[in-house]
Amino acid sequence: MDDGLAMRKIVWVGLAVFGLSAAPATRDSPPGFSPESAKEQQRTERALQEIPQPLSAEAHLRVLTRDPHVAGTPADYQTAQYVLQKFRDYGWDAELVEYEAYLPYPRSVTVELAEPTVLALDLREPALDPDPDSSHPDVWPGWHAYSPSGEVTAPVIYVNYGREEDFNRLRSLKLDVRGSIVLVRYGKNYRGSKVRLAEERGAAGVLIYSDPEDDGYGQGEVYPRGAWLPERGLQRGSINSGNASGDPTTPGWASTKGARHLPIAEAEGIPRIPSAPLSYSDAHKILQRLQGPTVPKGWQGGLPLPYRVGPGPARVHLKVDMDHQIRPLWNVMARMTGAVYPDEWVLLGNHRDAWVHGAVDPSSGTAALLEVARALGEIKSSGMQPKRTLVLGNWDGEEYALIGSVEWVEEHARELSEKVVAYINCDSAVVNIQQGFVAGGTSSLKRVLREVTREVRAPGTDESVYDTWLEQARKKARQQHQDCDCPPPRDVETEISLLGGGSDFVGFAHHLAVPSLSVAFGDDYGVYHSVYDDFQWMKNFGDPTFEYHATMARILAMLAARLAGADLIPYDFGTYARDVRSHLTQLEKRAAELGTRLVLREESRLTWKWEEEARRFDDARERSLRHRRSKSWPAVNRALIQMERNFLSPTGLPGRAWFKHLLHAPGIYTGYGAWALPGLRHAVETKDGKALAQERAHLQAALEKMIRDLRAARKLL
Repeated sequence: MDDGLAMRKIVWVGLAVFGLSAAPATRDSPPGFSPESAKEQQRTERALQEIPQPLSAEAHLRVLTRDPHVAGTPADYQTAQYVLQKFRDYGWDAELVEYEAYLPYPRSVTVELAEPTVLALDLREPALDPDPDSSHPDVWPGWHAYSPSGEVTAPVIYVNYGREEDFNRLRSLKLDVRGSIVLVRYGKNYRGSKVRLAEERGAAGVLIYSDPEDDGYGQGEVYPRGAWLPERGLQRGSINSGNASGDPTTPGWASTKGARHLPIAEAEGIPRIPSAPLSYSDAHKILQRLQGPTVPKGWQGGLPLPYRVGPGPARVHLKVDMDHQIRPLWNVMARMTGAVYPDEWVLLGNHRDAWVHGAVDPSSGTAALLEVARALGEIKSSGMQPKRTLVLGNWDGEEYALIGSVEWVEEHARELSEKVVAYINCDSAVVNIQQGFVAGGTSSLKRVLREVTREVRAPGTDESVYDTWLEQARKKARQQHQDCDCPPPRDVETEISLLGGGSDFVGFAHHLAVPSLSVAFGDDYGVYHSVYDDFQWMKNFGDPTFEYHATMARILAMLAARLAGADLIPYDFGTYARDVRSHLTQLEKRAAELGTRLVLREESRLTWKWEEEARRFDDARERSLRHRRSKSWPAVNRALIQMERNFLSPTGLPGRAWFKHLLHAPGIYTGYGAWALPGLRHAVETKDGKALAQERAHLQAALEKMIRDLRAARKLL
């Protein structure tokens, strides 16, 4: 035992059950904690701040990124074994959970200019001398998961980012993409949405490249001299765009061993046209051979030529040959049973599979999760247990379609709906430290996240993570108001966005209505899904000291302990009500933009009633905690866990019933981006009056039930 661990165990002597309070002694107890619990947890928190260490996170990252580990490969299984052993070493009950999912692999992908000259385009990224991992023999060339096999030779049309508005803009140019290969750049929406929109409009194939204006020399020095994508780097990724997440051949049921799988031809969301990624070096070779109209305003990228839409004279030959098979994948699940409320669960998760080495995405998150496991495990080894059960999920197959997490959610849906207090996701812990802390989540968890970040020091400063996060928000507000005469808002708060798509919170937040958070340092970086997202990049540019990895582990550990240790679950329903009222106002404005008058007066009135009931509940909760009226707490906690489930749509969202949350979902054609009030939003966008009436009825009923249930929980106190 090292001296540091021995000292920490001395500090922990006498703490029977941990229930974290981040509040210093000069502040009132945080919501959910009795004064006695808060004092005990202040000491526990100090220990949690000490345990995660940069060198430990760095050691994890080096092991996790040594080999490319696409989901279902032997290297992926080896990373699963590493995480499993570490969880067990740290004192957790851990196991591998295997699923069998549709995981296509590429046999070959060919892209070449066919006219006006024949020229092969290279989907292999070159090895770079300062970076030994970039020359790993097991690196696969660029490809898109779920692209069908196919071969086409066709003229090229450039369609900017491939958004719905971009395709619609072609109408003013009197251009039609039918039978063409569409060339679009990454960014602004999910790659699968780009392919889906192209297919819906009759395109024969899709090529997607990273423009240097968005990711390359337009952003800064390129790798290996800088952090941004070099000219021959390219972004792999999935293009599944179904109306459900998880294995597309098992929609709505788990891909357990021996489960029924739909034929691929019947699987929803799998494209019918081939696609492939390109480097901006090779995109340049196509764009310089395009004629046709000059691009509309906003379509010009960063390559040194005037962009044209096409078609002609450039024609491209695209051939994709895929190996379509059902393959195994492996979640690593760990558990620490709660001492007081064992049937109330707090979950933390991160995925493990990567397109290549995956230092940022996802291994920085896995390294942080392992440090969380170590920190909480050391506390347990001193004789303490959390009040609630802690569950760690290290998911597999996320990059394909969030498969590991969604299949687990579908397998255990009923139990999770009854027991889960919150799900905390950390896909990639350290993305771009210059962009600071970023977060998305359910409004009821905003307060606990802000409180925890107030207690964690930001690397290289004397300020808290919250302080630096707040300054980011103030800077953004100043920038938004610098061109107008109005002053920036006085009451600027840290930004916690709605959850959209693209990571493992989706099954929890959007399918089961579990309160969820997703956190990271930064949200955009230069070598995303490329071979260069590796240990060398992280060591030189991402987080050279690994202090941000350790800081994220502290935040995650404290969030878990705060939620697992509170006497009464510290949801904040007042903030939630105000946020929903704001979303209603924004939707009325969106309807006006579309030429529709929409007044959501009754829904707004109900949010005022909800907010008032939340205030009364908070007052009653604090009185109960202060006077230790603990007899009612188990019943109140059970009621609180079900509050978010009130927002489950009885029919599912229009056109995508797997998504069930009335208040948030990924946008129809955004993928990553979120829609507030998605059922109502869809009805507004499509001007469907019947659907609008139905969705309003669902929302009003949910708000009324939330008010009744919160009132009933208050009376229990």
